[in-house]
Amino acid sequence: MDGPGGASGIPIDAYELSLTLTTDEDIAQLNQTYRQLDQPTDVLSFAALEADFPLTAELLATEPLYLGDIIVSLDTAQRQAETAGHSLARETLWLTAHGFCICWGGITPMRPA
Repeated sequence: MDGPGGASGIPIDAYELSLTLTTDEDIAQLNQTYRQLDQPTDVLSFAALEADFPLTAELLATEPLYLGDIIVSLDTAQRQAETAGHSLARETLWLTAHGFCICWGGITPMRPA
């Protein structure tokens, strides 16, 4: 039996995703383009594995598995952090984790009360 990186089609234990920290203006443009919503949002996530792209055993054995793209608006994150009474770093981490869950498989965490 082949282990990670072998010919069995198991990923090489390496994953990739992109993280972009941006402004309300930039994320609003993306939100309009991809969701037809003419407004900023806190985070957008685009899961690469939702695409109908063949993942061959050879590709999985030699390249990191690309999970997708996460875009966070620091403007919105700052407002949300102030409303919640915590730091921008904490809010940005929360939004990034939320985006990661979408890229990983569509599971979204519940925000603590």
